[in-house]
Amino acid sequence: IDPVALLSNSSTLKPIFSPDGLKVAFQGYADNLVPNDTNDDPDFFVKDVMTGAVVRVSTDSAGGQADGDAQNNNDPVSFSPDSTKVVFGSLAPNLVPGDTNAKYDIFVKDLITGATTRVSTDAAGAQANDHSHQPMFSPDGTKVVFWSAATNLVSGDTNGKQDIFIKDLTTGAVTRVSTDAAGVQSNGQS
Repeated sequence: IDPVALLSNSSTLKPIFSPDGLKVAFQGYADNLVPNDTNDDPDFFVKDVMTGAVVRVSTDSAGGQADGDAQNNNDPVSFSPDSTKVVFGSLAPNLVPGDTNAKYDIFVKDLITGATTRVSTDAAGAQANDHSHQPMFSPDGTKVVFWSAATNLVSGDTNGKQDIFIKDLTTGAVTRVSTDAAGVQSNGQS
């Protein structure tokens, strides 16, 4: 039995503990977990298991709600190793300025500052030209790995396939890792 679902007015999915064990993140279709949830879309939430406080994390940096759904059921929210950030996907175009690609993008939400950053971009910050999914933090929390069908995240991406990318959160650099040892791109989906 999902204890969060017992308190909500709709489905909750994909619960995951934070590494420090003090929080649980999950996707929810409920509109009664936080005040003013009126977007009629699934959102991502984080619950503090000590205080009971619930925060909606699929929001913009000012806390404004998303104008689109949080990632589909195959892509749960994930915590950074220090439990201070979450990474998630969303179709919403209003989580960061300039999001006009109408694609699922990958975002990092800082649970301390509230800042929301889009990471499914190229090294210069240009948005992806196709969907990105299944993000996860590196063990040191400095990078995010995800797959994308975008062809413009790195130069020379001409295989027309889904590839695996790493985004360095400090430098902004993007590396395609679904290549052979010499850097030759794959001829199939990754």
